[in-house]
Amino acid sequence: MRGIRLFLSPLLLLLSGSFIPAGTSTGCPSRIDVSNGKVSIDGKMPEDFSIGSFQKILGPPTRIDGTVFIYDNCGISLFAAADAVMLSEMQVHFRHENVSTAPENDFAGKFTLQGKEIRGGESFDKVRSSFPRYRFDHDKTYPEGYRKGIYVIVDKANNDPGVGCVSFGPGDR
Repeated sequence: MRGIRLFLSPLLLLLSGSFIPAGTSTGCPSRIDVSNGKVSIDGKMPEDFSIGSFQKILGPPTRIDGTVFIYDNCGISLFAAADAVMLSEMQVHFRHENVSTAPENDFAGKFTLQGKEIRGGESFDKVRSSFPRYRFDHDKTYPEGYRKGIYVIVDKANNDPGVGCVSFGPGDR
């Protein structure tokens, strides 16, 4: 009887999903961080700013709209540069936006900039004051900041107040 229990216990744990790490059932990242000129997605860093490097971590997109790779279930869009190889921008959506390149669902994970979380609906003034080194401009629609080769744009979806989307990419736009 003891032998049967020893055999069934690991089997029941496996079937209940206890060995499946959080976030893998959907394939969506639970944390994205932009710090010191680098991007980390669930602790994995893309090799470079190529679309392929990001797809190695995120997997295949749900759909493609021109040069935009859209992860509908994850709330993420990747915009390819003119060469269609390099990333020009990654968008993390906290609220649905009525544009064809926006994902169907919102990002359910945690987005951090320099280790501090930016939340959906957060006021632009709070974001600006939390990240003084990013030199955010004072545009009321799209505050934009730069630091160590990565730009960050804080956007509001459909003109609703507060953060609706965070976009970032290489360089100073």
